[in-house]
Amino acid sequence: MVVKAQLACDFDIPMPVDGQQLDLSKVAVAYTKGGVGAPLQFVQAPTSAACQANAFYIENNHTYLCPDACQTVKADSSAKVDVVFTCGSTISIPK
Repeated sequence: MVVKAQLACDFDIPMPVDGQQLDLSKVAVAYTKGGVGAPLQFVQAPTSAACQANAFYIENNHTYLCPDACQTVKADSSAKVDVVFTCGSTISIPK
């Protein structure tokens, strides 16, 4: 019997490599639909109040998917989600 667990909508932020500084504006969440193919990088909302589709926010050094992104991930039983570091800021200011 194979049982698939539903993905969570909050994640720990990985520790940076030794000697590196953690810049929270450069944290990203990558979602791979069905667990295969090219991942979609969610944008970072500056706060939970600024949530939008395909976004996440960081609070108390913890990553949380915004409600729409959470719903998308939970509906995909084969989803893959990774918290990664980028070279540039991932913060998106809603219009």
